[in-house]
Amino acid sequence: MSRTLYLLRHGQTRYNAEQRLQGRCNSDLTDKGEAQATAMGARLRDVLDEPARWTLYASPLGRARQTALLVCQQLGLDSERIVWDERLVELNMGEWEGCRVSDLVAAHPKLDISQPDWYLQAPGGEDFQCIQRRAQQWLQDDRIAEPFSLTGVSQSPTLLLLST
Repeated sequence: MSRTLYLLRHGQTRYNAEQRLQGRCNSDLTDKGEAQATAMGARLRDVLDEPARWTLYASPLGRARQTALLVCQQLGLDSERIVWDERLVELNMGEWEGCRVSDLVAAHPKLDISQPDWYLQAPGGEDFQCIQRRAQQWLQDDRIAEPFSLTGVSQSPTLLLLST
């Protein structure tokens, strides 16, 4: 039997609005981000069969926590249905965490932010192999490692995940 896995990105944060790199920094959801998270939950409520059967897996970072709790409210789920998992945390952006993108471009003129993985060049940051290893470990977890179909798109390598 195949399961469905929905990938959800956290709502807009203060750092998103300020064009800052977050990485593992804590940046709360903006009002817009809270509305986005609430809308995601409402949309899922309309799509899911029996939401009470679902479990949310989320990064323990503040923005993911806020998003997961708002999604749970919309689904009518208790927050105990959320599994906080360190393997789902945002990538570590090293020395660039909290920096404005415009400041990085000014300080590093050869930095090509048009490339989708430009932020993986951050000094002291996490590389793609580390992110991939964490994601694979999560997917191979006994609680997760059943066949599933994937639904959703995200700009973020690690994000809020929902699975039956």
